[in-house]
Parts: sequence; structure tokens; C-alpha cells
Amino acid sequence: MRKRISTILRYPVGMLLFITAAAASSRGQTVLSFGLFLFLCFFEAAVLYSERKALLDLRLLLTVSWLGGISLSCLKLSHLQSVWGIRMWVSVFLFYFSALLVNDLISGAFRRAEEISPEPRGLALSGTPEQYRKKLMSCILVIFAAGFLSFAAECIVFRGELPILSDKPHAYTAFHITGIHYFIVSMMFVPVLSVLYLFSGKTTVREKLVLSALSGCIFLIYVLMLSKLQILFTAALPAMTALLLQRRFKTRTLALFFLGVFLVFAAGVILLMSMRHYPEGYLEKIFQFRDSKTPAAFQYVYTYIVNNFENLNLLTENLQHYSFGIRQLFPLFALTGAKFLPPVASLLSVEQYLTIEELTTLTVLYDAYGDFGVTGTLLFGVLFGAFTGYAEALLRKRNTAAVLLYVQLAVYAALAFFTTWFSNPTTWFWFAVTVFIVMRLSADGDGFKECLRRTWEAFLPGRLREKRKEKHI
Repeated sequence: MRKRISTILRYPVGMLLFITAAAASSRGQTVLSFGLFLFLCFFEAAVLYSERKALLDLRLLLTVSWLGGISLSCLKLSHLQSVWGIRMWVSVFLFYFSALLVNDLISGAFRRAEEISPEPRGLALSGTPEQYRKKLMSCILVIFAAGFLSFAAECIVFRGELPILSDKPHAYTAFHITGIHYFIVSMMFVPVLSVLYLFSGKTTVREKLVLSALSGCIFLIYVLMLSKLQILFTAALPAMTALLLQRRFKTRTLALFFLGVFLVFAAGVILLMSMRHYPEGYLEKIFQFRDSKTPAAFQYVYTYIVNNFENLNLLTENLQHYSFGIRQLFPLFALTGAKFLPPVASLLSVEQYLTIEELTTLTVLYDAYGDFGVTGTLLFGVLFGAFTGYAEALLRKRNTAAVLLYVQLAVYAALAFFTTWFSNPTTWFWFAVTVFIVMRLSADGDGFKECLRRTWEAFLPGRLREKRKEKHI
């Protein structure tokens, strides 16, 4: 009864707290607004966790990322920050609560209709467990080979001038060849597939050594490229996969695990900062903290989170003309090569509003607002909630398609403050790689048509799949 009451009160209480905190922030009451948003973050997280008892609940990850980022932004510790306008507040409000509401409606409807698979017995999509493992290993080797050869090609083209050896702070952005760089960043699937392989049956010492060597090589490549995001994916995705498949962890164990991952990642970020050859005083000049004595590591993490919201606020205050879908359709133009055509290139030349040239990350809402304004943020929240709700319903089958899709969305939800994931071509290339993997695992030697059918059904929650079978009968 108490759980039901807290769930019912979550929306009105949450909305009221949000509006109160936003009003306090608009009046310059930084500490009060920070405290209110932080309380709201803990309140929402506690209620959401009590409902599903899952630390990887997509709503929970979005809450910590979104409300946590907003609460930090209220402190206004940097000169780069300003008081947010009404359109900014309405946008972040509508996105968050619409995403949660739609997620609740969709995932809740499926939850009442079917039971979750108790263990990862549904990983295999076709054939025997031995056939599944062979096909899974072939996916691992193909993805690794494509990425490694692409990395070797970039090294040859750039004559071995790896970002880690460069004296330029932003060498990574120049170290890529259009097209083949997608295969390098897609090597992050190898550690995830390795975890699936380990969970699919007994594994020999030799197999474990091979999988460890491949994953270690990929991690080393991303270190050589000084890519913080790829290092995060390489560490977070297999960890999340293991947690999804292993259901016997205690809550305290999970909390300590995530704390450990965060500390390791934070240490890695600080290490990479020291290796990026920033000139003395460069970061302090970029971050523009009001208190110059603030530790550089804190300045980096704080700015890494809050400046993305500031870029979004600048857009809401200065944008004169909406782009009506052009920004969010960029992956289509990029992956088809149409972006190189002069008419399309001129169409894509939309203005970016940034607090400072070096800080280019934008939050997940940036392009949605740029296309349709406040209405766009509401629609994006609805779509995001529907997508995540569908993924949570799909995860109840515990098959490979569900796990691969879910862990990607988990990272996107946990880093909603960071960038425009769904108008990034790499995100959709990763989704395409996911479909390729599922197709390979669904192939059973009985024709391409049957393979496509099994692939399609792999991405259907159990309830929809049963309805589809009844319709054909």
C-alpha cells in the first residue's frame, strides 16, 4: 500500500518540487535551488528503485543524470553559467516528466502481461547452444578484425601520429578517416559479446585468454586515441551486461560495484587529462571558475556536466529559426553520404550556440529544441520514453537482442546531460551493428527469409510476438 501511494504521488510531488526549485534558481538562490533539486533527485530515485528494484532501470539512470546535472548547474560556480530563461526550464521539465510517464505506460502494460525470464537461458536465438557460441565468437572476431584494420589504416594515413603522442590538446578529433572510423569505435561491442559468451556455457581457459586479450587490445587502442567516451563504453557496457544477466547480486554489492566503476573511470579521466598535453593554465582559462583555487579535477568534472546545459540554454535564448527536423535527420545524411552533396551541405549548416568554442557537448535535448522548439523537447521526451519503455519490455525475454539494445540505452540515459545521442551518426551505426549481430545469431541455414523473420521476432517483446503468431495461425 505504501509503495502504491508513493508511486501515485511521485508525479505531482516531483513536478511541484521541480517548479519550486526552478523558481528559486531563477531568483538567484543558488544553494536553495541546488538543495531542492538534489532532494528531488534522491526522492525520484528512491521511488523508482522501490518500484522495480533495479539499479539499471532506465528511468532511474535518466533521473540521476538529468536531475543530478540540473542540481549541479544551479550552483553557478563558473563565469560561463548564467540564469536560465523560461524556455530552458520548460524544455528540461517537459522532456523529463514526459519520458518517465510514457516509459511507465508502455513498460507497465507489458509487465502486467508477462513474466520475466529468470536466467539468461534465452540468449541463443536459433540452433543449439554450441552453434550459438560459434556464431557469437565469429561476431567477436569479425568486429575486432574490422576495427583493428581500420585503426591500422588510420595509423598509416597519419604516419603513426597517434593522439597520445601529439602535442595538440584535441588531437583525437583530427585522428579519423571518414567512414572507416565507425568500425574502430564499434569495437566496443567485443567486450560485451565476450560477456555474453562467458554466460552462454562453459568456457575453456584458452577461450578466456583470447577474449581477455581482444578486450585488452581494444582498451589499449582507445587509450592511444585518448578517447574518454570509448574507454567509458568499453568498461561500462560489459559491466552492465554482466549485471543484467547475473541476478543474484545484493543491492549493497551493486552499489559498491558502481562506486568502484565510477572511481576507476574518474581516475582514468584525470590520467587522460594529464596525457592530453594541455598548456599550463589552459583548463583554468577554459573553465572560468569563480574561485580559481578550486581543484582542477573538480573543475573538469563539474564543467563536463553543467556546461552542456548552458549550451542548451544559449540555444533557447538565441535561436531565431527552427530547422524542422534537419538537425535530428543528420545521421541519415551522414551514413548515406548525402552530407557531401553541396545542396545538402548548405542545408545542414545550422548554427551552434556554445558558451566557449572548446566546450562542444550539448545534452540530449539540443537538436530536438533546434528543430521544433519547446514542442520538440516534449515530442522527444515522448519518443525517448517510448523507446526506453519498449526496451525494458523487451529485456524481459533476456535474449541477446534485448541485452545489446538495453545496455546501449542505459549508457545514453545515464549520460543524457552529455550529448545529442540520437542525432549522432555513430549511435545509429551502433544500432545497425546490433542488428547485424542478431541476424548472424539468428541464421540457422534455412534461408535468408527465415533469418530475417527470427531477427524481427528477436526485437519483439514476448506479448507482441505471441500476438503475431496468433495472427498468422
